[in-house]
Amino acid sequence: MSVIYCDVNLGTLNQTIYLEENGITTPISNIPTNLVDEAIAGLCYGTEVYNVKLSGPAGYLDKIIEGIKSAESTVYALNNIKIEVIE
Repeated sequence: MSVIYCDVNLGTLNQTIYLEENGITTPISNIPTNLVDEAIAGLCYGTEVYNVKLSGPAGYLDKIIEGIKSAESTVYALNNIKIEVIE
């Protein structure tokens, strides 16, 4: 199963988003923190990988998850992305 993964670190300006496929993890984007939700939604549809794993501060991840869902419904009018928070 392919997964898009991001370990959100609030101490950095940009976040690296990774694609994990067939046991290989590859960075696919380095995006400003304030755009990470829109970027993840776009990358999901661009790569056709709808499983997302996020780690980071719980309160901030809630905002990112809300932003991903909002971007997905606004831009794509779909609800395919499945989001899992890992520790």
